[in-house]
Amino acid sequence: MFNRKEVVQSYYTHVDRNDFQHFSKIFTEGIIYHRAEHTIIGLKNLIKFYNSERRIVGTHFIDSIFESQNTLIVLGRFTGVNSNSNSIIIDFADFFYFDDKSSLISQRKTYLANGYELTK
Repeated sequence: MFNRKEVVQSYYTHVDRNDFQHFSKIFTEGIIYHRAEHTIIGLKNLIKFYNSERRIVGTHFIDSIFESQNTLIVLGRFTGVNSNSNSIIIDFADFFYFDDKSSLISQRKTYLANGYELTK
């Protein structure tokens, strides 16, 4: 049986390791990612974002995971550094929406409790 919680936990593990090639195993080709002030559409653009545009480095800590039908909600915090080498701690809520047919993540929405400015 497909375990969505394991898929989402593996996402954070791979992001924290800067291993974005794994994304093709968990996201649809048409993934839509809403992140703070912008939207990323498509798997290639998502990988490009993580490889060259994302400006924070650190570790995700998951506090809670909730599941309802095809949606998984993750509450947690990110600790690390931004592009200015400033230490940051960001509380977040991530919503992962799974495609019925492929069982892959088709959409993700991220809400940051401390503000998008910290990720710059």
